[in-house]
Amino acid sequence: MQVFHPGHASGGNDPVSWTEPYFLPDQSYWKHRSNKSWMSVDEIEAEKHPLPDTQSASAAVKQLKKFSESKSPFFLAVGFHKPHLPFQFPSRFLDLYPNDSVKLPDNPFAPANMPEVNFPLFIALCFVFIQFFSTIFKPCTV
Repeated sequence: MQVFHPGHASGGNDPVSWTEPYFLPDQSYWKHRSNKSWMSVDEIEAEKHPLPDTQSASAAVKQLKKFSESKSPFFLAVGFHKPHLPFQFPSRFLDLYPNDSVKLPDNPFAPANMPEVNFPLFIALCFVFIQFFSTIFKPCTV
C-alpha cells in the first residue's frame, strides 16, 4: 500500500495533511551515480553518503523514539523508494545471493490467465531481470 507519493502527484507534497513535518531523503548524491540499472555500494561510501532508504529508516527510528516518550497513540507511515530503478544497495547484500545460487526461470512467458493490465509490468520486470543478470559478473560499485 502506498500512503504518500511526494512531488507533483501529491500537489506539492501536500503539507496540510501532516501533523509533523514529513521526511524526504536527500537524494542529490545518488540521483545520477550510475548509468546502469543497478549498483552495489561499498560500506565506506554508504557511511559517507547514506542511501535514501537508509536515511528514511533512520528518520523513522528517530520519530519512533520521539513518539515513544508520549503515552498518546500515534500513526507513523514510512515509505521506501526501493525496489525501483536504479537498484542501489549495500554491497554486503551480494554475499547473501552467491552467483551460482541465482537461476533465471526456465519459462520466460507471462503466467497463464494473467490480466492484460499487468502485462506492461511483467515485460518491465523481465527487462530488469535480464539486464541485472547479464551484468551480475560486472557490478558497478562505487
